[in-house]
Amino acid sequence: MKNLFVLLFVLVLTMALATGCQTTGMNAPGAIAPTAVAAPISEDEIAIAALFSKMETAWNSKDAVGYLALWVDGGELITGRGDIHIIRRNDSGTLSRMKSEGENQYRLKKAKIKEDGSALATVAFSCQQGNLTMVYDLVKPNGVWLIKRQTAH
Repeated sequence: MKNLFVLLFVLVLTMALATGCQTTGMNAPGAIAPTAVAAPISEDEIAIAALFSKMETAWNSKDAVGYLALWVDGGELITGRGDIHIIRRNDSGTLSRMKSEGENQYRLKKAKIKEDGSALATVAFSCQQGNLTMVYDLVKPNGVWLIKRQTAH
């Protein structure tokens, strides 16, 4: 009987690992565990995934200059309450907001390149306050993807 339980445990563990179950290093309750995403198929999708990786690194290391460099000057950050914050690259308040909030995770779920050359990215966002889906309008001036608008859903 004991061997049956051991076999069952090994089988369940193997299935969990095979389906991509992972844990997260974040201590926040309900934090999103990184999961496998379909491999990006275009250079733009790879660059967009890298943009959100840079965003997470900049936020979590409290690098306000690096974080703001990922936005167009005058970009819009729209909160879940509908508040609109205009992003300025010389915004001195960004660092104080970063220091008052914990770590964030950004996981690209889907990127869609539009016919006009812009893109729409759907991102799983996790922070100490909970989990959200964010939608980002992206533009590519001078060949580099930047955030034009962030909307919380």
